[in-house]
Amino acid sequence: MKVLDNMRLVKKDRILGEIVTSFNSSIKLGGISNPKFRKVYLDLDSSASKDISVAILDIGLTTRTPPQHIKWRLWFNGFPLAREFKPFTINYIEGEGYFYKILFDVTPVMKLGKDQHTVSIYYEGSESLVVNHINLIAALLADGAENSYTYLSGGLILAPNTSYTLKIPIEILEGGVGELKVTIDVPSTLARVHVKLNGHDILTLDGIVGCEEIVVSNLNLECDNIVEVIHESKGQQYYPKHVKISNILLASSKTLKPKITVSSITYNEDASKLTVKLKNVGHVEPDKIILLALSKGVPIARTIVNPIKPSEESEVELSLERLGRGVKELTLRIIWTRLGKTMYEDRKVNLSQLQS
Repeated sequence: MKVLDNMRLVKKDRILGEIVTSFNSSIKLGGISNPKFRKVYLDLDSSASKDISVAILDIGLTTRTPPQHIKWRLWFNGFPLAREFKPFTINYIEGEGYFYKILFDVTPVMKLGKDQHTVSIYYEGSESLVVNHINLIAALLADGAENSYTYLSGGLILAPNTSYTLKIPIEILEGGVGELKVTIDVPSTLARVHVKLNGHDILTLDGIVGCEEIVVSNLNLECDNIVEVIHESKGQQYYPKHVKISNILLASSKTLKPKITVSSITYNEDASKLTVKLKNVGHVEPDKIILLALSKGVPIARTIVNPIKPSEESEVELSLERLGRGVKELTLRIIWTRLGKTMYEDRKVNLSQLQS
């Protein structure tokens, strides 16, 4: 076997919202000296979303055992998903065993507002079960964002010095930004992996081993995209020897962003207090705002600010009691989040130049 293509289209859609993912890598269960039960935690914040369009749990597994011999149980946030082992795809790799893909639609049991989700796995077998990765992919509905995406899963297996191309269609958003996410398992540091998009080199993986979720942003996408994956050997043999592409997410996104700036600052030296007026000069309201005062990179004051609507202002106070005696320079750092993305802006402040 040189190349095995078992990739299948799972979902292609366009939503008013964001596509977010969470990833956790390899664990072993069963066999000698491995536990029978493990919990895996996936961080994915949906608190700023109105609803969930779809949520998919995507798991890659490796064993030397055919599927009829695997007995396991699986839970998502305490809800039982599986008693029987029913793979989405089975990829047999000669000399290395089986690489299985398991997919679950967890939309009905995924709740908004949770920022961490738990996958629990119980497996009892004489041979070990390797969980290469667990991914959670969610299409979250939210104001101020639009996303078009195509999601493939199933398995693309490449022997050394082979390549393969996939054609991935997507609906292009005018003014949107392209992004590619790939879950890939590299067998050895002696393997080098190249990824091309529409004939352009966008990624080279060199010197890594194991399973990773790779993200490439700021891409120019087309309606029909040609993704080429190349597995290059550096000359020496290695085992296992196959590169495994587990899933691919191609997305075109357009997001309205908040932008929080400092519009004015006053300083009360007697009270050792700073009054800061913040303004939202962006297009949407942020989910969270935090204002920090830093002295030589060390936080000396912190306050949480209520979300500010576009074009509106908010006045907050910071106590500078922890500022060193005689120190007149500090940095104000505004941190804000929107749909799981964090942004910040720094403003240098010289207290001797401020008036009460």
